Amino acid sequence: MNRIGVVAVSLAWAAVAAADPPAEPRVNPVADPAKAICIIENPDVKATFLAAYKEELEARGLKVAVLKQPDNFYDCPMTSTYWALWGADSIIGFIYTVDYIRLNVYRDGRLAGYAKYERPNGYVINKADNKVKELVAALFPQG
Repeated sequence: MNRIGVVAVSLAWAAVAAADPPAEPRVNPVADPAKAICIIENPDVKATFLAAYKEELEARGLKVAVLKQPDNFYDCPMTSTYWALWGADSIIGFIYTVDYIRLNVYRDGRLAGYAKYERPNGYVINKADNKVKELVAALFPQG
């Protein structure tokens, strides 16, 4: 192969390697979910996230209680923890976009399912509400 061919193949490979895969959530759905769930409040995450998460669970037919601490952990048939991180995107004037979401669901103290989203590198603006809806639908496909 001549030098031009090597350079062309190298540039093509670099372009493919630099391209981001689509932001597909990683999910292990909850099998046979209970009718009620307790969310353990995470004070390190924006309150608007908790409200969106609770609303989506209720929309899927679950009775939801929010616990400040996991003191009543065993009173709930299922419990959930969550984590979310935001980043500022300065291209269009410091728009906050969700970079990472993790939802865990436990039954009897064991992980029963999870949903995770990581924003790909590059210019992608995602509102947390939209991602929460998508993740909850994947986590509870029966609803």
